[in-house]
Amino acid sequence: MSPFSFKDPVCSELMLQVFLYIGRLSKNGEVEQIREAGFTLKQAGRLERMSIVELHELSSLCSVAGVRLTAKEDLIDKLFDTHDRRTKESQLIVDMIKAGASYSNMSLLFGLSKSDFIGQRKALNMAGEDTGRFEQPDEPTEALIWGLWCRNKKIDVRERLLKVHKATGVKVRVIWEFLNRGQEAVV
Repeated sequence: MSPFSFKDPVCSELMLQVFLYIGRLSKNGEVEQIREAGFTLKQAGRLERMSIVELHELSSLCSVAGVRLTAKEDLIDKLFDTHDRRTKESQLIVDMIKAGASYSNMSLLFGLSKSDFIGQRKALNMAGEDTGRFEQPDEPTEALIWGLWCRNKKIDVRERLLKVHKATGVKVRVIWEFLNRGQEAVV
């Protein structure tokens, strides 16, 4: 973990944004957040009362005063991990909806509310399509679904459903229904 100094105009601009943010927190009475950021209430109140010109001047003094920002590698890595996990889950939600997952599938697998499900379908231009009951797969397709399902037991259920869908072209809601009436409950 190596700190870096605010020695150039870009870093000074970053500190300006911090000062503006602390001033807004002060204006809104966000005492805990001010303290968590390492500022006193007196400092925050002072930042709140300063003009943009004064804040800019103050931020340009940071390099002279030796203000440093320390990036903690482990915390930054955790932020990246959380971001990656959320991004992957968001894409998985989109993929599942495109693959014909029903609201009940999405509610159980992702905790999606009805309004979030409908909003996602609208965003994907699927609002009026891909609804209702689908034709059940024939016996050879059912055997294929079951075989693929059994061969991929180590994969997350959501990814497993998508894998079976991609291999068979059968909608996720139909796969789900088949598996839940068959030998093994999906979830």
